[in-house]
Amino acid sequence: MKITEIRTKVLGTKIDFPIHTSFGTMTQRYMILVNIRTNSGLEGWGESWSNFPAWSPYERIHTINAGLSPLLIGEDPLDISQLHTKMRRASRILERQWGAPGPIAQAISALDIALWDIVAKAQNKPLYQLWDAQNTQIPVYASALGPQDPTNLIEKMQAQGISAFKLKLGFGLNTDKRNLEQIRELIGPDAMLMVDANQAWDLQTSLNMISILEPYQINWLEEPLAADEWANMAKLRQELPFKLAAGENIFSSQSFETFLGMGAIDIAQPDVCKIGGLSEMREVCLQAQALNLPFAPHYLGGAVGFLASLHLFAGTKGGLIMELDPHENPLREDFIGDLVQVIDGHLQVPQRPGLGFDANESRIKKYLLDELVCP
Repeated sequence: MKITEIRTKVLGTKIDFPIHTSFGTMTQRYMILVNIRTNSGLEGWGESWSNFPAWSPYERIHTINAGLSPLLIGEDPLDISQLHTKMRRASRILERQWGAPGPIAQAISALDIALWDIVAKAQNKPLYQLWDAQNTQIPVYASALGPQDPTNLIEKMQAQGISAFKLKLGFGLNTDKRNLEQIRELIGPDAMLMVDANQAWDLQTSLNMISILEPYQINWLEEPLAADEWANMAKLRQELPFKLAAGENIFSSQSFETFLGMGAIDIAQPDVCKIGGLSEMREVCLQAQALNLPFAPHYLGGAVGFLASLHLFAGTKGGLIMELDPHENPLREDFIGDLVQVIDGHLQVPQRPGLGFDANESRIKKYLLDELVCP
C-alpha cells in the first residue's frame, strides 16, 4: 500500500456564544482536516489544533501541505513509526530556525492521526483495539465554564449524568470568587470541580490563590503558570493541598518526559492534536503510567481530534477522565451526530473501523474555507 495524495482542508464557522479564556476569546470554530489517500482505496482522517490565534488555520495548512505531506507521498502508511520519525527529523532544525515548535507538532499531529486511522481500517478494527486496554465506557467532565454565568450549561450536562465540571479562572479575583461560589452551590459538595487558569498567574499569585480555592474542594488546578515555567510548577506543586494538572502546551513526548521527571504535576494533560498525534500522545500516557500518574486528555476542538482522544483513552491504561466541551461546536456535533453519546456521565466508544469518522462530503462543503492538495 502506498500514499498517493494528501488533502488538507480548513473548515470554519462562527459561533453565537464566544468562549473566553484569560488570554483571548474564540468567536469562530475551526477544524483543520487532513485526508490521506492510498492506492488501495483506504483513506485516513486527522486533525490539527487551531484555536488560537485567528490566523493559525492558514499557517497549519501550508505547513502540512508544503512542509510535511511531500515526505509521505509514495510511502507505506502502515509504517507509522518510520513515518513519524521521518517527519520529526525533517522538521527538527526548521522548528528552531522558524521558532515554531508548536505549529510543526500540531501539523504532524494531523498526519499521524490519519495514519493510525488507516492502520486500524486495514485491520478492520476500531482504533482503540490496536492497543492494550479495552475501556468502552469513558468518564467525562464538562469543560470551559465561565466567566459569564458559569452555571448556564450545567443543567444540560447534569441531565446526561455528568457530575464533574471545570471552571475557567484568571478574570480577576472578584469574578473568579463569584463564579466559584455559584458553580459549587449549583453542583453540590460531592461533584468534582476543577479549575483552569490558562497560564494567567505567576508563582506568587498562584500561591496566594490557594486560600481562595481551598474552601471550594478543588480536585485539580490546571495550568496556572506560563506553560514553560516547569521549575516553578514543581515548586507550586509542593505547596498545593489539591492536584496540579498541565501538559497541553508541551509539543513532544521527549519534552514531556523531562517535564514529568521534574515532578511538576500530578495529572498529565497531553493534547492529541498538539503534541504530535497519537504516536506521541500514547507515549506520554505510558510515561505517566510508569510514574503512577494518571492522564486526563486535553481537548477542545473538532470531530476528528475528539474521536482520536476517545480511542486513545479507551485503548490505554491510566486514564482518569476525559474533557468534554459543552459549548456549541458544529464542527464536532454535525460530524459525529449520534455516533458518540453521553450516557450516565460516560462516552460510548464507536465500534466502526478506524476512528469511526464519517467524512460526509456535503457537510465538509458546508463549512469549507480552503483546501490544498499534495502532490
